Amino acid sequence: MPLPVECGTQAGWTFAVCAAKGMRGSMEDVTVTQELLAVLDGHGGRECVDFIASRVGLMAQLSGEQWPEAFAELDDAFRAQRLPSGSTCCLAVLRTSEDIVEIANLGDSRAVLVRAGVVIGATADHKPSSDTERARIMRSGGTVQEAADGPARIHGVAVSRAFGTYLSPFGRKELKDPSLPHADRLVSCVPEIYCWSVQPGDVLVLACDGVWDVVETSEVVSFEGDVRERVRGICSRALKTSTDNVTCIVAQLGAPMPEPEQTEPSQLDIMAAARADRPGFNRVSRAEQLEIGHELDYGEVLIKMMQGHETNLVSKNLWLGTAGDACHLPFLEFAQVTKVVNCAAEIERPDIPGVDSFWLKWCDSEEQGKAEQKSGFKRLRAATQFIQSTLESDRAVLVHCVQGVSRSACVVVALLMEWRCMEMDEAVAKVRQNHPGALKPFRFQEMLRAFQHFLRTQ
Repeated sequence: MPLPVECGTQAGWTFAVCAAKGMRGSMEDVTVTQELLAVLDGHGGRECVDFIASRVGLMAQLSGEQWPEAFAELDDAFRAQRLPSGSTCCLAVLRTSEDIVEIANLGDSRAVLVRAGVVIGATADHKPSSDTERARIMRSGGTVQEAADGPARIHGVAVSRAFGTYLSPFGRKELKDPSLPHADRLVSCVPEIYCWSVQPGDVLVLACDGVWDVVETSEVVSFEGDVRERVRGICSRALKTSTDNVTCIVAQLGAPMPEPEQTEPSQLDIMAAARADRPGFNRVSRAEQLEIGHELDYGEVLIKMMQGHETNLVSKNLWLGTAGDACHLPFLEFAQVTKVVNCAAEIERPDIPGVDSFWLKWCDSEEQGKAEQKSGFKRLRAATQFIQSTLESDRAVLVHCVQGVSRSACVVVALLMEWRCMEMDEAVAKVRQNHPGALKPFRFQEMLRAFQHFLRTQ
């Protein structure tokens, strides 16, 4: 199946975006395609890359001369969050009315400009092995560690310019002394700025180091076709040998939008078709719905609350969903559910013969997450242990709250983190893929990040 590609237009350019997790356990790359085009490559977690990606669009309102100061302000703002991780950033503002494109590069992502099959512009990577970066680091009092079987590093970090990245991963050395100017810190947040003249037909490529580690700059000219074909070709080539996330944007000035592709049925279409032939609260008579509603002390309100919400299979024998389905015996028999985890404090399930229950008794609030964190995640881990024991015995379990959106989805994410060794963001993506609408709003996000840290220290 071909790699998924998203296409769009901006300022007279047509662009295509392709991203793949590759061999990494989690995805830490992010692209931005509003106001500008940008590839951001996170490291040490997603806190920094998400923070910067949500704010970097402001660069489109500034001139390139203002970007170094704006980057420094963004870096200071993230430092105030007291969160770990870091991110590179390679962005392009398409100033078509001026026949130019302005580039800011920070780290080892890269931008390349191609005209008539020839590379006419490329940004420089900010790596400790670079002569100019090595000299800058040494002037700042740092040292570069060489490695026979890997990249040169500065106190364990493989990039010499980045957002975040305040402490080294080993020894916790300060990499960005706040008493020094940003340009003089061991890891600098000051980007290099480029201004390239452009003309119709020019092709701009932005990609993370997962691409450039295995694809030479000169190779990009060999990928032909429209922007979708080019970006898919570049990423497919990189994924053959790259051990990193792979992300790329290809844009062409004045090119038409690619024709829509014939697509396979979406996950939502497949799930909807499967639900049509199975029992469920939303597919029984109003009288049966009211009976369940009264059993849960919700009455007719439950019918309205269940509209648009369904129970879905997240993985083998693991169901995530609604209170309505959790109390609907035909559905439990259909799914062969013998265990139920009720995450909602306000719902007391009726006893159902042959079905054992675990009652988590959570309220749907950030305060509940803070209380759970303070307790050392005692109740959460009891719930995940209950689920895991059920799955290990090859029996089916249903995790529910009221609508299956917040609390129960959070518990399933925690299960995947603890027992499937997934990073939080990977687990969230899996749950959302198989259970549309999950974790919106995401009230337990901070608790899950704290849980991830807790698991790493065990």
